[in-house]
This record gives sequence, C-alpha cells and structure tokens, in this order.
Amino acid sequence: LYKAEFFATKVDVIDQLYPSSKSCSNCGAIKADLTLSDRIFRCNECGLTIDRDLNASVRLEKAPDKVVVDRVGYTRINACGQ
Repeated sequence: LYKAEFFATKVDVIDQLYPSSKSCSNCGAIKADLTLSDRIFRCNECGLTIDRDLNASVRLEKAPDKVVVDRVGYTRINACGQ
C-alpha cells in the first residue's frame, strides 16, 4: 500500500475467497470443476472461451464485494482484526 500512496493510486482489496478464476466474466456462472492446470476458461452456460488469467482479471474488475482502500485514510487490519 505504501507505493499506492506514493503514486496517489487507489487500491481495491478483494476477499481472497472470491471465486474470480472460477466465475465467468461474461455471465457470472461458476465453473466448480475448473482446476489449476486448466489455462483456458470455457463457460458451460454462455460459451465464452478466454484465457483463465484474463477472465479472472475481468472478474476482479467487476467484483461487487470490493473493499476500496484509497491513499487518504487507508487502514490496515492484521490477523487479529486490529
């Protein structure tokens, strides 16, 4: 976060359990059987075929559960919640 503050850039923190790799960036359907060795994401619902990492990045951009942390008044929470 210190570099974001230095460059006056906004940081979006997403829950680490958010299924960005397993969710279709087009329709939102979740593909539960996707494995780490699958490099291409193919949606069974809408037919979208896209690189897995690109799909995840598009999903993260659209993530509804974002906790936005900006350079002014950002907070840090440690494992104890403090």
